[in-house]
Amino acid sequence: MTKRYVRLLVALIIVAVIAIGAYAGVTVYKNNENKKLQEEANKNVIFKFNVNDIHSLKIRNSAGDYVFEVSDNSEWVMTSGDGIAFKSSKLASICNTISDLTADSILTENPDDLSKYGLDNPMIINAVTYNDDENSLEIGKQVPGESVYYVKVTGKDTIYLISSDYVDNLWAERENLKDTYIFDINNTNDINYFRFEKDGKTVYDLSRDDDGNWTNKEPFPDGKVNSSQVVSILSQVTRSSCVSFGEENPDDLSKLGFDNPSFELELKTDSKDVNMIFGDYYDEDHRYIYGYNAEQKQVYIFEFETVGCLETITEDVMQRELRNEYFGNITGFSLDILGQKIEIDFKYDPKNPTVADYKLNGEVVDTNDETTLNAFNLFIFSITGIAYDQICENVSADELNKEPSASVIYHLTDGTDYKLEFIQKSDDDKYFYIKENGKYLNVLARRYILEEGILKSYNDVMELM
Repeated sequence: MTKRYVRLLVALIIVAVIAIGAYAGVTVYKNNENKKLQEEANKNVIFKFNVNDIHSLKIRNSAGDYVFEVSDNSEWVMTSGDGIAFKSSKLASICNTISDLTADSILTENPDDLSKYGLDNPMIINAVTYNDDENSLEIGKQVPGESVYYVKVTGKDTIYLISSDYVDNLWAERENLKDTYIFDINNTNDINYFRFEKDGKTVYDLSRDDDGNWTNKEPFPDGKVNSSQVVSILSQVTRSSCVSFGEENPDDLSKLGFDNPSFELELKTDSKDVNMIFGDYYDEDHRYIYGYNAEQKQVYIFEFETVGCLETITEDVMQRELRNEYFGNITGFSLDILGQKIEIDFKYDPKNPTVADYKLNGEVVDTNDETTLNAFNLFIFSITGIAYDQICENVSADELNKEPSASVIYHLTDGTDYKLEFIQKSDDDKYFYIKENGKYLNVLARRYILEEGILKSYNDVMELM
């Protein structure tokens, strides 16, 4: 090897050594910088632990001390305090926030006067875990002109600045803890009793059995309850939240109309219940209404339209369809609708629906013609979908003994008939009393379902045939 190549090789080795050293130096520098940044960031971490480890919350506010604990069935209970109805979702918000709390910055580690920061008499939020670790935060004043607050950890000197977004979730004055909901539960399926009264009269008095089926005690106990509609109304009711609180422990219930309530609402689960009465309207436009919980002795102000049941009627929770018969059980219909007599032969095989055989007044319905078949199906649905409009329980015998204006007879595969009769209401030609197999059903149907429902659908089919 020549001297020239030796010198070149040595030079390359030197360059490589320098490059490796530089790279190592840069890496060390970056690692040190990252470590410093991480250490700096960690300084701002106030608390970081598993929210599910929280067993109790100890809160001190301007009204006093409150203690809440997680019960064996994972529900919050108040074990110390003045017995207010508290909002569980507020406690959950406090827990979620305090368990992962980072400050915007550190103000000072050696405060000279805590009163300057409102930390001489702070609000205190203490989240205690199952292993008895206490995570106690003291909240002071808001920094003038800024959206941050002074806070510190109990027993330590460092004062942090944290965002008002955190404080909004943590803020736990007595009014913030109070339950704003009519019925604060996680699952409406837990409700097994639901009563609603209007002007002293029961609109519905509903009970749910173990299978989830609802029955109505009064009025109209013979009617079938529409369970899905009940669940829908309950979902709205349990989301109803007051816009503000009124007086506590009112000495005169008549001042706000609670001596003669306009509405009354009662709900129960196996473990809790609530009774809320509604009195006068808060404003002239009737947008807001006063509510009162006698157990809590608390007045509320609700936005009227957000209370999900106040405008409901008995019919809203009932199954209004009169006969939901399986098509495979029907062999035909005999109809007399306001003088129009109609006969239908109905042979439907659920195992082979494509070979169904239908006759209308003795004439075969062309099931191969899609337009005709669709029109015929709509006609059948107008019959099987007959629904009542109103409940009407008190009717004279003379009214019910009149000759029916219309009738619908189902001929069934077991050889029996099911018959509906429509008797004209004397004082209102828009409505008919309905009898089922000779028995009055305590309901009214509108003329519309006969004229614009059955007759119109019938004429549509006949035109096509």
